[in-house]
Amino acid sequence: MAQDMIPSSNADIIIHYEQPVYSGQFSDDGNFFFAVNKDYKVRMYDTSNPYQWRYYKTVEYPFGQWTLTDASLSPDNKYLAYTSIASTVCLAPTDPNDLGDPYTLELAERRAGNIPIRSRYGGSFGIWSIRFSGDGRELVAGASGGAIVVYDIESRTTLHRIAGHDDDVNAVCFADKSSPHILYSGSDDTFLKVWDTRSMGDSRAAGAFVGHIEGITYIDSKMDGHDDDGVSGTSWKTCVRDAAWHPNAPIIVGK
Repeated sequence: MAQDMIPSSNADIIIHYEQPVYSGQFSDDGNFFFAVNKDYKVRMYDTSNPYQWRYYKTVEYPFGQWTLTDASLSPDNKYLAYTSIASTVCLAPTDPNDLGDPYTLELAERRAGNIPIRSRYGGSFGIWSIRFSGDGRELVAGASGGAIVVYDIESRTTLHRIAGHDDDVNAVCFADKSSPHILYSGSDDTFLKVWDTRSMGDSRAAGAFVGHIEGITYIDSKMDGHDDDGVSGTSWKTCVRDAAWHPNAPIIVGK
């Protein structure tokens, strides 16, 4: 069964960059794709014709450390959040006519009850994974030092920041498009955990999935709120770090 799901034909499209690509994703409608590159740039493509992509915009992280790490597209396709090994998230409009500098969101700002998270990369912490909530109002970030951060975009405030794992958190996502309360996280400590933001203040997970023998690099969800729909990918030793399916066409993109 697994063999039947492994792509065996030649690639329809190959886009080559000088630096490695660390992440990429289609929009829910399949009309948009972005590629996150080590050169601190995110390149955007019109993929409304899945077999004839059209490049239309690049945005840059102005003060990145070593590489870009991840990006997430807002539910309305209007904004792209992207990260480096730093505690700042860049937020850029996807409109090709908007050529202004990206907005910056500082996730390391402290508030009462927050646990200070330190990182060997400098600053407070580095972000490895970022995702929008289903309503586009919040971001969840997985960071170095086991940190998980939930951030409100409109008020520019950190809602939660906890030490949820014993090692770097490489992957996070919301479980349900209609609710920002349930989160998944995956870490180099090999655990995939489930969190309820209504009770995560004491750093106690609502559940955990065990069995991985190496660090978890990717998590995805059906976004319907069921805990058994979480999907994880591993490990650091694989040639393909993550992959994205086109929602409407039989196309998969490996990075």
